[in-house]
Amino acid sequence: MKRTSIAAVALAAVIGASPVLAQNSKEHPQGTEHPKSSEHPASTDPMMKAWMEFATPGAPHQGLLGMVGTWDTTVKFFMDPANPSESKGTSTYTSLLDGRYVQEVADGSAMGMPFHGLGIYGYDNLTKKYVSCWIDNMGTGLMTGTGSMSADGKMLTWMSTSSDPMSGKEQSYRSTMLQATADQYVFEMFGPGPEGKEAKMMSITYNRRK
Repeated sequence: MKRTSIAAVALAAVIGASPVLAQNSKEHPQGTEHPKSSEHPASTDPMMKAWMEFATPGAPHQGLLGMVGTWDTTVKFFMDPANPSESKGTSTYTSLLDGRYVQEVADGSAMGMPFHGLGIYGYDNLTKKYVSCWIDNMGTGLMTGTGSMSADGKMLTWMSTSSDPMSGKEQSYRSTMLQATADQYVFEMFGPGPEGKEAKMMSITYNRRK
């Protein structure tokens, strides 16, 4: 908490001393490009320059904005790999904080029960990693993760952790988000199988609603 508070105070000081940055969200609506930090008159100050570079959306953020819209989803659970269960749903992605993040709101069913989930996705300019946080009505914890993009820009691979009520411990998961076409994505999630080896747990096919 102390570290977060210090960072917040430092950022507030930078924004307060920087009228251009403070007006950024008004001048640049969601999904639009932002001025480069080098164009700012205070960018020669090391602290201000570092914060502005950290706060300014770039190409990875623009890529995430490609998900904005409503998607019809087909969800499969592989509790029985030979006979996976299947359900339908929807996911709506919106842009947050002038394109710095995207939010997913998912609705559907899971194992015969209503399902509602919410995810936040972004890209951390400092760590050079994609970041995510997920919550849903099937639990009371947070799933958090970091991701990396393939060289061709088509597949985002996530490494995530969340509480596992079966083991009573934190569990790690791997998932991938593949852009099959501009209007179709395929998500797959993997975790420890019965024999301890990685096994597919679920898949989601996203088709853009037109």
